[in-house]
Amino acid sequence: MKKIAWITDSTAYLSPELKNHPDIYVLNTTLHFNDEIYKDEELTTEELYEMLSKAKTVPKTSQPPIGDFLSFYEKICNEYDLAIAVHVSGKLSGTYSTSEQASKMVEFPITVIDSKVLSYPLTDMLFTGINAHEQGKSLDEVLESINNLVNAYETYVLIGSLDQLHKSGRMNTTQYLLGNLLSVKPIIQLEDGKIEVVEKVRTDKKALKKIYDRLSATKQEKNLSKIFILHCNAIERANEIKEELQSLHPELSIQISPLSSTVGVHTGEGTIAISWI
Repeated sequence: MKKIAWITDSTAYLSPELKNHPDIYVLNTTLHFNDEIYKDEELTTEELYEMLSKAKTVPKTSQPPIGDFLSFYEKICNEYDLAIAVHVSGKLSGTYSTSEQASKMVEFPITVIDSKVLSYPLTDMLFTGINAHEQGKSLDEVLESINNLVNAYETYVLIGSLDQLHKSGRMNTTQYLLGNLLSVKPIIQLEDGKIEVVEKVRTDKKALKKIYDRLSATKQEKNLSKIFILHCNAIERANEIKEELQSLHPELSIQISPLSSTVGVHTGEGTIAISWI
């Protein structure tokens, strides 16, 4: 069995099992607060949102530089037979593109995959590939098991802070002013790796109802097995949603995970995303 290095970035949520896996490696995105630079993993959730509330300038995020990928890929050449890198959607970050560029600059077989998702769904793809490899599947079968999940997740997001989304440049001024003036709650879908506003409602309750309805409609069309609830420092709300969804869909596995700091900088505290497959 070939020895594979599994690579991802810090937008993924790694469960304790995956964190302790000896062949999984994470390249960190970074946060820029004034003159300070932090790796994604260096700030606790509480520290991040405390700093956001006091920040005088808009924090910036940046992908791992190509030099980090190159030095890492060169480092693992002698330890592994090949590497598989699964990254956050290429339409949300330049991480996938940078990783792919670096992979072509080293004499070592690396397959780089654009997950078209982030957070726990990205983790799920990684976990699926690792399981296939540990079951003795061929490399082609391992890659197929991962690629079959690209575009398979249906994901909706309720933004926690329009202010933060606007400050980060992810929402134009007209949308921001109309949203605040009309108290509109946009429902955002992650579709083909990019974000699109699919509906606008007046309350969080109505927004969740719309998402629940979409989940039920999808469930009638195809077999579902998992639901992921993702949040920005909103664990109590995430647990409430889990209870509601568990009562509606008791046969489905439901997992909760935090969204990474670099996502929270753009969407704000209180953001909730619901994804299923």
